[in-house]
Amino acid sequence: VIEAARKLSTLTLKKTNLQQQLDFLKTCRKEKVFPKNILTLKLPTLHQAFKAKFDIDGQLRSLPPSIVPKYLKLQSKIERMTNTIHCFFLKAEIDEKYLEVKRCTLEINHTLKTLHSVASPRETRYINRVIEQHTQKERCESQQKLEKKLKIIKTACQKPENSNVSTTPNLHEDQGDSKANNPEESTNNPNEEAPLSSGVIVTVPSTYSNAATNILEKGRNFKISPDNGRKLETDFQTGVWRMIAAMRYSNPAYEFGIPNPARNPDPGLNTILSLKQVVSSFDKDLAPPPKAIPPVEETIKQLKCSMEGLKHDLRKIHIPRNYLKEDLESLTEAKTRENVRIILTDKTNNIAIMERELVEQKLADHLREPAYKLLEEDPTNKYETAANNLFTDICIDLRIDVTKPPIKHVLSNYSSAPELYPMAKDHKPSFPNTKVRVVQPINNSAIEKLDMVVSKVLIQINQLLPNRVKSTKDFLTKLRNTYPDNITVTSSVSFQASLDVENMYPTLPTDERALQVILSYIEDYKENINLYGFSPSHIVSMLEFVLHHTYIKAGDKYYLQKQGIGTGSHSSGAYAEIIVDYTYNIAAEKSTHKPECLSTYVDDSWLLCKSSAEDFEEFKANLNSVWAYVNFTSELQEDRKLIFLDLTIELKENNEISFTHYQKPTASGRYLHYDSHCSLVTKTNIIRSETRRIVHNCKYKDDSWAYLEKLKTHLIVNSGYPKEVVTKHMLQALERLEVLTSSTPREPRPEPDLILKIPYINESFTRRVNSSIKQLGINARVVTQAGKAVRSIISTPSKDEICECELCKADLNCTTRHYVYKAKCKKCGDLYIGASRRPIRGRIYEHESSFRLRLCVDTTA
Repeated sequence: VIEAARKLSTLTLKKTNLQQQLDFLKTCRKEKVFPKNILTLKLPTLHQAFKAKFDIDGQLRSLPPSIVPKYLKLQSKIERMTNTIHCFFLKAEIDEKYLEVKRCTLEINHTLKTLHSVASPRETRYINRVIEQHTQKERCESQQKLEKKLKIIKTACQKPENSNVSTTPNLHEDQGDSKANNPEESTNNPNEEAPLSSGVIVTVPSTYSNAATNILEKGRNFKISPDNGRKLETDFQTGVWRMIAAMRYSNPAYEFGIPNPARNPDPGLNTILSLKQVVSSFDKDLAPPPKAIPPVEETIKQLKCSMEGLKHDLRKIHIPRNYLKEDLESLTEAKTRENVRIILTDKTNNIAIMERELVEQKLADHLREPAYKLLEEDPTNKYETAANNLFTDICIDLRIDVTKPPIKHVLSNYSSAPELYPMAKDHKPSFPNTKVRVVQPINNSAIEKLDMVVSKVLIQINQLLPNRVKSTKDFLTKLRNTYPDNITVTSSVSFQASLDVENMYPTLPTDERALQVILSYIEDYKENINLYGFSPSHIVSMLEFVLHHTYIKAGDKYYLQKQGIGTGSHSSGAYAEIIVDYTYNIAAEKSTHKPECLSTYVDDSWLLCKSSAEDFEEFKANLNSVWAYVNFTSELQEDRKLIFLDLTIELKENNEISFTHYQKPTASGRYLHYDSHCSLVTKTNIIRSETRRIVHNCKYKDDSWAYLEKLKTHLIVNSGYPKEVVTKHMLQALERLEVLTSSTPREPRPEPDLILKIPYINESFTRRVNSSIKQLGINARVVTQAGKAVRSIISTPSKDEICECELCKADLNCTTRHYVYKAKCKKCGDLYIGASRRPIRGRIYEHESSFRLRLCVDTTA
């Protein structure tokens, strides 16, 4: 084992050095800068003879006049040959290094197989850790060496004369990547801005290690590779168990989605049991599913054997880290510093490192506004009891047993106060002295379950609103259907305008009149939506409770929101769009001139007006008169152009509507980093979907090339995508668009019967799982779960922060894993002794939730 480890470590270091040389030579070719040994040692004898007759600067020495023309002709020939020789020998050098790296890779893999056969799992993990330390050290220094070496060569070597590259946009050739190498040369893009070199905004003195920003610079959505093999194994087993349970379910009450009426004789049960959609998670409290028919049980048996083999192989797979351990430790240490607060930004997709005192001061200023009321104590228990009593009364009216699943899962249990979190507005010129945007989540709060029920109903109404558009694609489809003649409007249309609700969420009404508006919309659309067995009055009563009991936690204080709605609730977006739609309808009834075309998207709207500017101001005044605090701001077209969603819309003089793609100046141009620990399909789909979006957002295809070049630059420079991968998938997306436009649309792909959700390990492991599923004849789709995102690391509380749950107050750590516990009933004295490896807080909550109506459990661990 020791001998194999030494050999493996040597080969790994050799491969790393060769890889550095290979990267260096590739960079030389890209920069058109060549090492001197290639310039001199690789040249033919003719060149050496030519240099003997001439000076360095190319001037002739004392030569006979008869041979001067011959050498002058030879000089031009050699100059042409030199550039070809440069590229030829550089390519040969790179190919040679590549073969050497490939040979070392094969030898390493062979040695690893030999090592696994003789070493124990513990010895294998130790050896892998030693090898990784060597590799990471070399990798950490490679970038600095590369930059230093290139700098020396650039000053010592001369570029070939034909190194200039054409700047014509061409996705098919390497010349099209000139803007990726030189972003400042791009001039064809109307929304052009320089690519960002970093996604981290620092406004606090550097009292922490600079290595903390190395991970942050890869973006807030960067997926970190996991280092807990035991958790991966558990998650894989859990995904298999859940799919087996779904295969065995035959009772329609336990199915996901709405049960089939043909299999359910009771029509009333069909709507009530579909509340399973509201919970939208695996029902862990259901009784074990019954045995399936023998063929299915045989398939399940084969599936278990196949997955057990994969689970055993999973223990041997080594997942390389896509980050340095020191960087993650530095980030964790910086997050715990008293004077530093790491938060996300609002619109620029960046991360801000700010002074903690400044952020807390801005939060305090926000909470001093009249919309909030300071509470004396934590209202969670009181609100939870009130919410459960309200839902229980509704179930009694409907004659539903609230103690049985899935209805009982709508009851709240062991809720916690939601804590607001700020987002920096670094797109403002006065940053960091600007206000912060405050998000108020309601996750695990006393009103979350009721809010989920309400949101399921209101979202259905939203989708039926005539003026609402759900996306840019929906908006363009509406335009083409309204004006089929090449989107050419009537001659009576004079201008276009846009309206925006100023500070919408904190100013929306929640009084009795607003609730009556929601009730009227539910009554109007109740024939076309699913009310899940509730009446419109029941939905409004739950909505009223949610609106009047939205509370947040800030530090050790609790606040009740008296005005507006919370930005983090499930129903806030749907509620806002219904109120805005009602406002437009009332204003249209009061106005003498209505807009010819109106499209709304949350708080933004786009209008085509066939009246004068005075009539538009009248319409705007009518909008602002509907509600006391809701204020609409307007923007008129400039140079016949107006921005709406991600489009620049132009109303031409011939009344034709033209549109092109638009990207805000605050856009960071950062996407999911290519080094993220997630499936390759996820990364390539980003390229394809963004390409399709740009092409669809341009009425004429020729207008999209400049934006596609800009997208290519952002993916390569800011997100680390290889140029070859970006070019390949962009071209495939464009070719696919050509096929779809020239042929009939294909039929949608059939949905799978089952879904197997497993953690992402690598592409090879995912293919093996897919192959095993297909061999058994199971119609299932394998979904891989990516690694932990950087944004979750930032938002996750540190271990040093004190938890205020009941377990921690009783000197029990609620995050304890791998324990034996005892639960005792206060009434009958019965004991239950169990063991689990999950956090004790969740396990105890599961036990006590089964005694939801009695709460008679005393737990110790």
